[in-house]
Amino acid sequence: MFVKALLLFSFLSFATSRDTIRWNEEQLKDVDGDYLVSKQSKFQLGFFSPGNSSHRYVGIWYSQSKVSAKTVVWVANRNNPINDTSGVLTINRYGELVLYAHNMETTPIWFPNMSQSVQNVNTSTLSAQLLDTGNFVVFQDDKSEIFIWQSFDYPTDTLLPENGSGGCVSKRVGVSKCGNGDGFVKVARVKYPDTSIAAKSRTGMSAKECEQECLSNCSCTAYLSLENEGFADCLTWYGDLMDILVYAASGRDLYVRVNETELAANAGKSQGFLERRGMLAIPILSALLAALLIIMLACWWLKKRRNIKDFVEVDELEETKRHPELQFFDLNTLIKATDNFSNVNELGQGGFGSVYKGQLPNAQKVAVKRLSRTSGQGTEEFKNEVALIARLQHRNLVKLLGCCIKGEERMLVLEYMPNKSLDSFLFDYTRRSLLDWKKRFEIINGIARGMLYLHQDSRLRIIHRDLKTSNVLLDAEMNPKIFDFGMARIFHGDQVLDKTNRVVGTYGYMSPEYVVFGRYSTKSDVFSFGIILLEIVTGKRNNGSYQEDPSVNLIGHVWELWREARALEIVDSTLESYHSDEVMRCIEVALLCVQEESKYRPAMSAVVFMLSGEVTSPSPPKQPAYVFRRNSETDANPLIPKVSTNDLTITAVEAR
Repeated sequence: MFVKALLLFSFLSFATSRDTIRWNEEQLKDVDGDYLVSKQSKFQLGFFSPGNSSHRYVGIWYSQSKVSAKTVVWVANRNNPINDTSGVLTINRYGELVLYAHNMETTPIWFPNMSQSVQNVNTSTLSAQLLDTGNFVVFQDDKSEIFIWQSFDYPTDTLLPENGSGGCVSKRVGVSKCGNGDGFVKVARVKYPDTSIAAKSRTGMSAKECEQECLSNCSCTAYLSLENEGFADCLTWYGDLMDILVYAASGRDLYVRVNETELAANAGKSQGFLERRGMLAIPILSALLAALLIIMLACWWLKKRRNIKDFVEVDELEETKRHPELQFFDLNTLIKATDNFSNVNELGQGGFGSVYKGQLPNAQKVAVKRLSRTSGQGTEEFKNEVALIARLQHRNLVKLLGCCIKGEERMLVLEYMPNKSLDSFLFDYTRRSLLDWKKRFEIINGIARGMLYLHQDSRLRIIHRDLKTSNVLLDAEMNPKIFDFGMARIFHGDQVLDKTNRVVGTYGYMSPEYVVFGRYSTKSDVFSFGIILLEIVTGKRNNGSYQEDPSVNLIGHVWELWREARALEIVDSTLESYHSDEVMRCIEVALLCVQEESKYRPAMSAVVFMLSGEVTSPSPPKQPAYVFRRNSETDANPLIPKVSTNDLTITAVEAR
């Protein structure tokens, strides 16, 4: 019994005395006895509920061995409480400190913005530790003096003892006499002392007059000159200087009174600095001149090599050039074909440039995608799009005819689609009546087959990453063809997931795991397809509002009607007739595609089978993502993904 008790005591001591969470090894769970304790047991970190509340928070409090009552000094998820005891605090595989509830596959309840800090860090070396100062920090094990993140950067309403120093005092001993060598030393960039012990002299006193005002009074310990249109107000302090804080880049210059000895010492430091600076001036100037010469030579060389650059870039595309159906077009040919890219021939604009209608010398009509010189898509993205589309051959994908590279010009020559994009019909009240249900259902199935080809049937597994109604073009027979592969990515082998620090796409069509964490997969495209499916059935944009509840977007509106067995009420009012079983099938598939958790979304192969009616879903749809439109509440909460009401492609976003 004694041995068992000793082992139990040892286990409990180990379970409750740790102060660190390590990457991918340990978690802090909302269970009794599971919390972090700083080395000297001054502070504890764990889950708690304030007062009689049932909400759970992660916070830091004084160790109850130090104080009689639990005094919380810092809270992580202050604005996002957990409603039960399912919370888990951990460092995920991306090196991010995160707080989950219910399921670690869902969107975190809380996480600090660490994506940039851990970008070039080996995540396996990361740990989170509670210090005896009450600071909760994330650091590398081999570089523990460098904090990647710390709770002290996000203070609350509690001032911790020892959070600063004991202040500063003058080095002079005794009190010097007025005019006996006293002077002032500048302390730069400070929050000036407590003004309750300060005196304000007359308005319009210059800085020199302010100095003399303080110098003439033996009790004056410091002065501050506030400039104002060439003159200055003068503040002077008497006695001890309290509440001074030095800033890194802001604040005001405070002049503190010192005696003759200290004044001479500071002057010596300044003189020494000036002498050292003078000694360094010659080699620094020489280095700058040498650097300038190198830059000038580099510019001359680049200018000379400009013409060669075009050939080099073409050589990099040699593999694509060998494609039997890919042509390289001359720039002048495309200028003539598009009437010098006139506005009359412009078919539309995207995130990376404009698309123009053109006619080649053989009378063939084409669409020319001209990359904007100021866009985010550079040579790499352009080559990526050319290489991808050249290898893709499917009736529901836009066919690439060729490309053009000349200087800074980057162009794609594509088959011409006379009916432009799907959104030009779908969201136009007069034109969408041309899309009866039969044609809409054909378009839905065509898009699904095109996406299935990208995800599964092509030689490469392609993630489109910007699937939306404006990137679905319609040919002369209104057959859909997926367009714009500038942001697509290739998955190799059995790869199913990737992550990026550069989130691209269009708000309203982007999956939550992609917006928040930059994680994308085939399920990201499935989410976008679900949005398109809802928009085709309803004839409304996802970001539209509804009279019943203006705060609800299309997903939320459909979800509410689905749960009330009133889903057919969302069908586009311009449809005079439709097959209710096909419509209900499409709505159910759409809700399955936009489920918040990506693991529950079906693959495109299952989507195609469900749309055809060959199979049914094994389980009903679960909670969808983005149920509410953006409002003041979600604007204030960085953890709720936001949606945009426009249809422009974004090229860069701050991970939240």
